[in-house]
Amino acid sequence: MQNKVSHTFESALKYGTSQLLEAEIPNPSLDAAVLLEYVTNYSKVELIIHSKSEMSAALFKLYDDLLIRRTSHEPIAYITGEKEFWSLKLKTHPNVLIPRPDTETLVAAVVALFTDKNIAFQFVDVGCGTGAIALSILKEFPNAKCIAVDINPDARALTLENAKSHGLENRLTITDKPWLDGITDPADMILSNPPYITTAEMAELMADVKDYEPHLALEAGDDGLEAYKALVPELKTKLKCGGLVLFEIGMKQAADVVCLLNKEGMADAHVLKDLAGMDRVVAAVKPEQE
Repeated sequence: MQNKVSHTFESALKYGTSQLLEAEIPNPSLDAAVLLEYVTNYSKVELIIHSKSEMSAALFKLYDDLLIRRTSHEPIAYITGEKEFWSLKLKTHPNVLIPRPDTETLVAAVVALFTDKNIAFQFVDVGCGTGAIALSILKEFPNAKCIAVDINPDARALTLENAKSHGLENRLTITDKPWLDGITDPADMILSNPPYITTAEMAELMADVKDYEPHLALEAGDDGLEAYKALVPELKTKLKCGGLVLFEIGMKQAADVVCLLNKEGMADAHVLKDLAGMDRVVAAVKPEQE
């Protein structure tokens, strides 16, 4: 890449798009625009207004350096250090899974289930990562409280940082105990976006994920079901009668996860689809009477 010629913001965007296109990066124009907005601290509208203005050599060099990182398939969220989820801007970390738009299906399901936004309940988010799920629900329900679980210290620190940035830390407890071991009182709801990629699938993932994101948060053995097999048997003692459980799943795992829940006595196990029409979440209820 080069930075010896002068560039306007408009030509810099074209240059960035061409570099990412040549590197076969998906959505090259979008990524080039995101990186340009990041280095200039301009909004989309401001970039249009200043499109014919000349960039300083130093600013273009910074932009070019970020483009080089992206052509190596480093995820945008790690380059900029942030990711938006459910209208919350969240800090990211290279050792913590980047939240996906697909996971918003899980949050949307909770919002649909609890029509009274003032309801008070306690829920558990297993494998909290950036805190995306936990904080989105706390934001939607001002009387809810959450216990966020993660064995990754970087994830726990990041969840707390993101909670503080949105003023939600007072309703959040974070534990490093594995799975549901740190839960002493049964919860009203248990949520998780656990690892569910099979060992074979890991080898086939796009470079952005396989080469940069933490495998601990992705891989779950030969069948991708290790996390569900660990969590589901604990629901009998960790979930209140009438309590809800919602798991994000891989697109081929719905039947297996429903079967696991049914075998442990959960009721009304059913599958929710994401906006693309793919199986994304399995939800179930612990019966009132066992």
